Order: sequence, then C-alpha cells, then structure tokens
Amino acid sequence: GKVSVQKVKPEFDEIKQLSEVSEIRCWDEETSQKMKEEIGLRIKNIRESMNMSKEEFSKLLGISGQYLGIVERGGSCLSIEKLKRLCDLSNSSADYILFGKNTNLEHETNVILSTFTDEQIELGCNTLKELAIFIKSIN
Repeated sequence: GKVSVQKVKPEFDEIKQLSEVSEIRCWDEETSQKMKEEIGLRIKNIRESMNMSKEEFSKLLGISGQYLGIVERGGSCLSIEKLKRLCDLSNSSADYILFGKNTNLEHETNVILSTFTDEQIELGCNTLKELAIFIKSIN
C-alpha cells in the first residue's frame, strides 16, 4: 500500500494562545525581587570596598550612575556582559555576586591573617576557644 504523509499545521488560534501564555519563571515575584535586592546590596558593598563613587564605578562598568543606583537598590539587573566586567574589575566571583557564595574565602582569610604576628593569631585562637567553651556552658 501507499503511505500518505499529511502535514500537520497548528491552527492560528492555537498559535495566538501560545503567544499569550505568560513567561515561565523559576521563582515567584517576591523571591525574584528579594534576589535582585541582595545582588544589588552585594554590588554596592563591592563598590564601597573599592572606595569608589557611583559615578566612578559606573564608568568602569560602562553604565550610567543613575542605572547603577537602580541596580544597587534591586530595581534592575546587570547584563551578563556587565556582570563579567564587574567580576573582572573587583576580582569577585559571579557565585558571590549572584548567590552570596564566597569562593575566595581562604585567600581573603590568608590576606587578613598575614597582617598579624603568629603570637597575635595564637592569642586570637585561644580567645575563640575560651569563648566557645563559655557559650556551650550557658546553653
């Protein structure tokens, strides 16, 4: 027998309905807004730790100072290109900026500890041990 192939084409109404379906999101609106605010705060903290004004920092990123303010308040997000530029400029990881995960913690700890003498570090460790014992005793 002969096999006939029938082309299937969706009706116009079906296509129209599909185009009207709202965008699928991984998070609800509230979670998404909270994430934007947390990212904005981390970006602001990075800028301030670099002792830069919004104007100076925004020029380095290639955005306006006004837009940087909006991003820092969680009103908008940086593009992928600007995020990459921010990571390069600040020596921060995208994991830290987006999710608050500090992957440079060991390096940063070593940098901080290098400013102390061995005796100061030992005294600090002993103080922390005593504090931990005290906290356990009151719980």
